[in-house]
Amino acid sequence: MQKLKTYPSGLRVVCEYMPDRKVESVSFFVASGSGYDLKNKEGIAHFYEHMFFKSTKNRSAFKVNLDLDSLGAGGNAFTSFSRTAYYSLVRTEDTEKLFDILSDCFFNGLFLDEEIKTEQGVVCSEIDRYQDSFFSCANDAYIQKMYAGSNFSHPVLGSKESVMSITADDLREYRQKNNDPSRLVITVAGGVPFEKIEELVEKYVLPYTETHKNESVVLYKDKAKDIILKDNYIFTSKDTKQVYFLFGIPTVRLDSPDFRKLDFASIIFGGPMSSRLFQRLREKEGCVYTVRSDIDSLPLTGDFSVYFATNKETATQAVSSFKDELDKVVSDGFTEEEIERTKELIRANMAIKLDSVVSIGASNAMELINFNKPYNSEEKLKEMLSLTCEEINEFAKRVLSSKNFLVSIVAKEDDIDFISMLK
Repeated sequence: MQKLKTYPSGLRVVCEYMPDRKVESVSFFVASGSGYDLKNKEGIAHFYEHMFFKSTKNRSAFKVNLDLDSLGAGGNAFTSFSRTAYYSLVRTEDTEKLFDILSDCFFNGLFLDEEIKTEQGVVCSEIDRYQDSFFSCANDAYIQKMYAGSNFSHPVLGSKESVMSITADDLREYRQKNNDPSRLVITVAGGVPFEKIEELVEKYVLPYTETHKNESVVLYKDKAKDIILKDNYIFTSKDTKQVYFLFGIPTVRLDSPDFRKLDFASIIFGGPMSSRLFQRLREKEGCVYTVRSDIDSLPLTGDFSVYFATNKETATQAVSSFKDELDKVVSDGFTEEEIERTKELIRANMAIKLDSVVSIGASNAMELINFNKPYNSEEKLKEMLSLTCEEINEFAKRVLSSKNFLVSIVAKEDDIDFISMLK
């Protein structure tokens, strides 16, 4: 049983009551991420997430951690380009205690100088670890080029320089601008009825939001922006034994009626183990360990991407096979058998998703932030299953034949001209 309530401040609370469950998922989702970083403070959204479970007006940082651990919960969080989330899973009888902790952290963070200094070291170490991931390096270069000139063109983590410049005043400014109740969605899913959740919101959240009167934020409200790429290739030199490729095309946003078609194309082309790329590059030719296609959506636009890594000796073969599979989709499309097989996979994934209170809570939050309505699994499944092979192929051929693409390569610079090899 699903129920949504919107408060005068713009705060939205959605409850998925599942009386047979003995656990409760509680999430605080914010319609803000690294795309909303303060000027010259790139990475502050992610750094703010790191500071979330630190000292508050009512608890020390250790007490926050201790209280969460006593519930078997732990502090979970993530930051993306357009969203930040803080969430946990507890027994139903501990839901009020978790509400108390999350609300305290959300509204009462102190941002103590000594804790900021410590966490700056932690995030700088995280940046180093990220740079040691060559796929991450390829992705950073890709994002910087794909979304150049926008607020989404820098890494979520920011740089060491920008992170080390963040102060307590910066964090307070970020909270004021980006953690307003109009950007907040609280989702709960599990064995606690809505009436009880409403009591907890009134007790632990509303005292901090009553003075605000704002319209709830919806990310996909503005018109999508077209991206025209002038240069198609980026090369990043790293001391690596493999070659890392990331191929991407700017395409439709999440709010486009064609987004579901793009999802289908991504699954068949490079999704699960039965996908075309996995079967060709790994199972048949053995020239890659990882190959994957993906789709992403920002308030700015969306993109379709494929990434894989291969040895230098097999790089030419891997790229040639990838291009060959791409050409086959453009010329022949997907088969009816592939479409029907994918529909069965989608049915199975949906059933698994609906068995997880964490997934249900996250889906409700995302849908509210994106479109101002809770998640409707029946509606989503119907949209996917109603697509025909002709509709999917017409869209896939049009997108994948685009010359408006970007390739990001990470490799050790030597006598191999990877960019010429790709052309």
